[in-house]
Amino acid sequence: MAGFVRKILFGMVLEDAIIREESAYRFYDAALRRVSGDEERRLLGKLCAEELRHRLELEELQSRGPAEELEFSGPEETELLEPQTLAWPDVPATSREILELALAKERQAARYYRLIGGRSALRAVRDLFLMLAGQEMEHVRWVEKMLAET
Repeated sequence: MAGFVRKILFGMVLEDAIIREESAYRFYDAALRRVSGDEERRLLGKLCAEELRHRLELEELQSRGPAEELEFSGPEETELLEPQTLAWPDVPATSREILELALAKERQAARYYRLIGGRSALRAVRDLFLMLAGQEMEHVRWVEKMLAET
């Protein structure tokens, strides 16, 4: 029975990850209309494309069915699964505020994917989530660089 529950948990985590990627995409798409600088627009467009690609990779894994079991134990782990970590607030008014929010959310996404990857026993699942964590950290570097330049 416990294995069944952990498989359901994995299905929920996958759905949560897809929703996170959709939310990030919508935020970046809306933010594109708020920024005027060419560099900021290029970065936000690039982030939109990345979030869409992540969603497609997660949906591909989801289409294979709930073959994975996950188990979370500590409060520091389960806090990343809380609904408030999922929500993106409204798009801020300034480019700097948009980038600061993007930085915080990209860091959060990297921690989330590292957690899931670290809890997976299946190599393909672990590899996908750890790859996503690495890509989110690349997004962090892009945003940090843009913030340093503005």
